[in-house]
Amino acid sequence: MMSNKLRSNQRTHELYSKPVFNSPLFFFPVAPKITHEDKLGQPQKLKAGAVLSLYANIEGVPTPKVTWYLNGEPVESTNGTSIDTNSTFTSLTVKGSTANNSGKYKLVAENVAGKDEKEFDVTIKGTFLSAGVRSETCFLVWL
Repeated sequence: MMSNKLRSNQRTHELYSKPVFNSPLFFFPVAPKITHEDKLGQPQKLKAGAVLSLYANIEGVPTPKVTWYLNGEPVESTNGTSIDTNSTFTSLTVKGSTANNSGKYKLVAENVAGKDEKEFDVTIKGTFLSAGVRSETCFLVWL
């Protein structure tokens, strides 16, 4: 009798002493938050041909989806325009900017917990003309 009781206690001990690793992981969603340098909150004024660079830090759980807009239309990466985004940072860069790049840029970050938006006012003035490129020199003209 004693041996049955010991075996029973041993099995009970084995059942309750093993760690459980297949339990689900939980996280609490956190609404997105966009932050940027104060200077980017001011209207940006550039000469045509300059490099336009807008950037911001992104927070949120799960990682927010990030979208850039210009005057209400989504901005896509194209020749001269690049968008780089990772889990904590996003940037929009326009090389050789023109008056067509002027307007209200909006950055939107959203996830299941919510949405955050920031706007950037950009004005590109003048007309950029490339007067000539040679092997060692480049002539640039703004009108």
